Amino acid sequence: MSQNYVPYDDEETEDKSVGPKKKLQDLFIDISEAPQDVDTLKTDNVLRERYKKKVIPFISRWAQDPRAPNFVHEVLEHEAVVVNHNGDEKLFGQKHKEFLLAIAIPENLDQLAVQLPEGNGRTALHKAIESDKKPPSSPFTSLFCKLMEEGIKGGQLTKKQAADIISKTNSEGETCLHLALMKDLDVAERLIELADDATFMKRRGNGNTPLHDALEFPIEKKSLNKHRYLVPAPNCKTPTLRMPMDKFAEVAQPGDATQPPDCCARCWGIDRKYRKLKERRSRIVCALVRRYPAALAIHNEAGKSPFSHHIMAREEFRRKNPNFNDIMNPGKAAHPQLDIHVPEVLSRTRGSVLTRNTNGVQGGGNQDVGPSSPPLGDAISSNPRSSNAPGHGEQLANVGSPRPPRGSISFGHGSIARTRTLQDLGAQQTKEVDDCSPELPRDWFHLSVEVEELLWETAFCIGGYKEARFCLFPSTPARQGTDAEVSSEDEEFHDVFIPTGRVTVNTKKRYPHFKFVPTLAYVHLKVTPAPKVEEDQTATTEARVDWRDKSSQALEMLFDWLTGPKKVKRILMLVVEDNDTFPCSEATIQKCLSKLDDVRYLNWRRPNISVQTLEKAKNIVELWLYSTGINAVLSSWADQGGLQKLKKLRKVHLDAKPGMETDEANEANVQSFENKLKSWYDKTRAAPLVEVDPISASSTRGNVAQGDSGTSAKMPNTWLSKMEKLTSELNAKYSPEVPDGDDSDTASSDGKDATDYVKVALLDDGVDPESEGLGKFMSGRGWPRPSEDAGGRTQPESFYTSGPMEHGNQMAKLITMACPFVRLYVAKLNASGPSEMLHHPTFDVAQAIKAIRWAIQNKVEVISMSWNVMLDDNHKHKEELEDVIRYANREKILLYCAASEKKPSTSGNKAWPSSCQETFSIGAASNHRIAKDYVGSDARFLFPSDDRGRDGGSSAATALAAGLASLILYCLKSNRREYERSNMEKEEQTGQKEKQGRPGHQQQQRPLSAAGDNPREMMEKVFDSLCREKGSGYLDIDPLLGKGPVSYGTITKHCKPYIKTGANLLGKATREAAENGRRT
Repeated sequence: MSQNYVPYDDEETEDKSVGPKKKLQDLFIDISEAPQDVDTLKTDNVLRERYKKKVIPFISRWAQDPRAPNFVHEVLEHEAVVVNHNGDEKLFGQKHKEFLLAIAIPENLDQLAVQLPEGNGRTALHKAIESDKKPPSSPFTSLFCKLMEEGIKGGQLTKKQAADIISKTNSEGETCLHLALMKDLDVAERLIELADDATFMKRRGNGNTPLHDALEFPIEKKSLNKHRYLVPAPNCKTPTLRMPMDKFAEVAQPGDATQPPDCCARCWGIDRKYRKLKERRSRIVCALVRRYPAALAIHNEAGKSPFSHHIMAREEFRRKNPNFNDIMNPGKAAHPQLDIHVPEVLSRTRGSVLTRNTNGVQGGGNQDVGPSSPPLGDAISSNPRSSNAPGHGEQLANVGSPRPPRGSISFGHGSIARTRTLQDLGAQQTKEVDDCSPELPRDWFHLSVEVEELLWETAFCIGGYKEARFCLFPSTPARQGTDAEVSSEDEEFHDVFIPTGRVTVNTKKRYPHFKFVPTLAYVHLKVTPAPKVEEDQTATTEARVDWRDKSSQALEMLFDWLTGPKKVKRILMLVVEDNDTFPCSEATIQKCLSKLDDVRYLNWRRPNISVQTLEKAKNIVELWLYSTGINAVLSSWADQGGLQKLKKLRKVHLDAKPGMETDEANEANVQSFENKLKSWYDKTRAAPLVEVDPISASSTRGNVAQGDSGTSAKMPNTWLSKMEKLTSELNAKYSPEVPDGDDSDTASSDGKDATDYVKVALLDDGVDPESEGLGKFMSGRGWPRPSEDAGGRTQPESFYTSGPMEHGNQMAKLITMACPFVRLYVAKLNASGPSEMLHHPTFDVAQAIKAIRWAIQNKVEVISMSWNVMLDDNHKHKEELEDVIRYANREKILLYCAASEKKPSTSGNKAWPSSCQETFSIGAASNHRIAKDYVGSDARFLFPSDDRGRDGGSSAATALAAGLASLILYCLKSNRREYERSNMEKEEQTGQKEKQGRPGHQQQQRPLSAAGDNPREMMEKVFDSLCREKGSGYLDIDPLLGKGPVSYGTITKHCKPYIKTGANLLGKATREAAENGRRT
């Protein structure tokens, strides 16, 4: 950049003692006192040169001194009024500043890049945006953009230099593009064109990229006059509604189009504002996505992609403003709770929005618009199948689960000439107006839905499944490996479903309490059984047919379950490992796919699947095909009526086995398939990319459990036999059936009210829901959330996959045997061992800390840790482990862990968490009711440990202790609830409603703490009371069984003396329930 130094006319005589800011002030006064107005100054070249000579020295001198002020900042920060030497006030307004900057900057464009430390790192552009006080107008920022554009054209500035200026951030990490988009300035599009990829990747303090800020859906905004996305949509199908957003940004928008014949006057008046806002939003969003589509896959600090950031904010607004469309009915000037002004055009009309398409979507347009252009993704990347999207964490929050397009806007193929206008499009319509009812509310969210559709479709154009998932699904701190908290509500819903065993008619019964988002990211189903099982059950032709029919029936039932009670509508990627020997029929596949609204990535591992079947998932963008060497099948795929019918198909993976053909003939057939497929495509639509790769039809997830292949969980142990008797007398069975379709937390596995079921967190190596019916006890919530890599392997393995040792499975069986009234919250930890010195696995301490925090967030009542780790006092995680255990204890959670074991150890090492006094340290007992030889001295209580004839160690003992504690808690809670119900019934029967006003009555109606103020102290004393020999630590459950029938009341009576509350709230409840038990 050139810099011409022109001295002052009076430089030789100027006063050296006068500071630079004072001289600049004099220059401001000089310009403000000029006899010519500002417009004349701008056009008078002589005056411009005169003032230019006075400006240049400031910039030249200040640029050499880093401590000197910045010329641009000084001009922009100056007050609008200056006081001359006579004390008179003169206007030095916006136009004066523009004039001064316009003559100073062109030869000093480097001034725009200067960042002032005392100005929070702001550049001139940051300051200009701050000085533009009346959005969307941006006089100063527009001026700087114009000067940079002219500088690039004239050679004074390169595109790289201009992009670097825009990419500079202030102390908050904000670029000028961030600020322009947050203020919604009209100059944003020009900044987007000048910026480079680095700018679009920049994340400000909260992690938002410029695309996040462009898609911001304000939640708390009281006035809707300037809301970016809230605007009423017309009821009639106007040209504005029919045109997709990516085309709307390209088509010329007439200032005042002619009203089409199929639109009423009311809706046409509403359409004007809708058209204006849609044009603004489409130009901004489409420009950002075209310039850097990979920004769709960048997540902010809250774990939200731009797509989920917009959708979740919109749904939050809906929750805070229920029935918003009804509230904003025409004729209502304002709503007092929202303080929202209804635009004048709405007050004059009485039209309303009507659902306009067969999908039941408010605000949808006419899908049959005529030929349209390729999706946005075709225009945003020269190589749409590749992506530079960075890797990000993956975990889902349920409330903003991705909802694909709800409207009927078309994203078809073909082309619309850019010169065609909305007026031209409207002239084609002749349909009479018959659906403009004034009674139905307008849809204020339709513009947001149109943006949602645009982003949804674009996500499939920038790469493969991984990129699409990053674009469409939020992540959570757990998947990112951070310590940030995740609410239990977010944890409850799953976006991945990978059953551990093969699909059977009982699969759905093993996941009764699992909840899913409407759009699942990944589903991996396995039909192929273990080879031995298949060999035994398919020995005859009749058996093989029966096997296939049962497999097909199981798949159909599973899809019915997913799309019915579980309310799954769409699956991003569906992988089905079909049986190679006896694959499912195509009729079965068609039925399964027809139940879903959308599938985008399909890998159904069945050979020679027909196009007719694939059409049931017509929106497929990536497809895996399997051939057995039959050339006729390859030809049918490549024919004009073959894969070409899948309009959105972008990539095909072909696994072509030779079959009966030679390798050479098979290769020739595959090559012919590729050539023939490409021949049916032209310039308006690119042929899908074909990758011939040897994808194995076998499982890619490694060894998993095979279902109910284990033996009965009943163990030959007297203590456990007594426990089973106790639970059976409490009307519970070990393996009750789950009612179909009932997945609520308040429904038990036997159909009873499960409100009082005890929430138990099991920290181990995972639990397989399909192992001996454990799924019916699982809450459906677990840590970490399941995810998967490109090959379908879970990374990390989900909580509902057991480890190689199946240690968690065994512990879960013991807990549920001791207490069937539990909901298991499973946290899967990385396990190692056991070793010669340890009878149980050992786990990663850092993971265990996070798992305990997760359990606390989910408000569990018991934490079971059938393990310990050896740590010295200087271990980096020791204090953190102690702190989180103390925190759990303060939250009144009972913590059970395995006692230490007698073994050589490094001096100073201790077993944790058993060394924490807040935990119950449990040791294994021999048949003689004494501690086994390896149990350490820190064991507080002893429990049996024989597991099917083998020593389960202190791990098994810990699980039984946690189970017994859960049973006691359940009885206390159920007893309390029985009394509350009995008390309410008595009041209703006797009409003693006046009791509600008596002192103490409200205390009985509030939620009671069944275990008292100190559950740990209570449970410790109850356990002590069950020790037959005082001080032995071995628990005998005979006192709980008693001599008569067991009830909640009899167990509560045994525990009552140890329950401490501010006011003994059990009182009469305990006595009456115990009396009822004796009468029974």
